[in-house]
Amino acid sequence: MRDILSKYPKLISDKTAGTFGADPHVIAVAQVNGFVVVANENKKTFQAKKLGIPDVCEVLNVRCIKFLEFLQEQKWEF
Repeated sequence: MRDILSKYPKLISDKTAGTFGADPHVIAVAQVNGFVVVANENKKTFQAKKLGIPDVCEVLNVRCIKFLEFLQEQKWEF
């Protein structure tokens, strides 16, 4: 997780600076265990104030999908 934060400090916002938000933890756990991250965020540019989970996942080769895609892959029906 420290490696992710040191490379991508904009993953957490200024509001959470000094504390650890969940985003780096989620990505680190997925990376170590080969999990898929489910996040309903759109990709942002690396010039943005805060990076999104999908941006960092893409760089780290961690699969990241939206919630609807997760439901479809799991063949959930309502």
